[in-house]
Amino acid sequence: MRWTALAASALSALALTGCFSSESPLYPESRGSCPFRQETTFGVAIADASGAVQRQPAFTMSADGGACVRVSADSDETQRVVLTLLQQHWYVAQEVRGNRYFYGLVRYDGETISSYQPQCSDFTPAALAEVGVENPWTQMFESMMQQPQAPPGDSKQVSAKPPTQTPSSPPNEAGEEGSGAGTCELTSRTQVETLFRNWIRLDRPAEMHAHRMPAAR
Repeated sequence: MRWTALAASALSALALTGCFSSESPLYPESRGSCPFRQETTFGVAIADASGAVQRQPAFTMSADGGACVRVSADSDETQRVVLTLLQQHWYVAQEVRGNRYFYGLVRYDGETISSYQPQCSDFTPAALAEVGVENPWTQMFESMMQQPQAPPGDSKQVSAKPPTQTPSSPPNEAGEEGSGAGTCELTSRTQVETLFRNWIRLDRPAEMHAHRMPAAR
């Protein structure tokens, strides 16, 4: 078994609440390549503002078919995520939350595990359009900019009509259903893999970063 020190954001483990989602799963579990073929235990160490480190309840990661399953040591809480190898050490992560499927990246090299959450705003509209993806926030902004404006010197202001649908957040940690509004809608694996390979080159910081520690005795 391996023990790993995680940053504070690791309390939610690999939970995906990012900007890219789909209505149906793009990666069936049969395509999954969970790297934890044997049950692996992680110990969570959280550093507070003063730098003091406190240990949190451990959890295990194991493979169940093509999916990875996280089980907390102090509760019956489980999390199921499909990891599919994208390139060496890098995996596309897919998790169902409510009635949507959300996507992120996980890097695992046997020593270190990190999770990353690409955002729609990390890409230019042209880069998204090249693979057939539209940023809903850009659409909303453009819609608002097209609203009629008051003529110069006119003291009367023209009220802008609010958009019929305002982007909202993904499902919360309790797993409540989300409509997917406000997320970049994905319809193919090609979209995911093209965007995420380009995103890896941006070298953005991880949401969760973990280092292998000596096994507990």
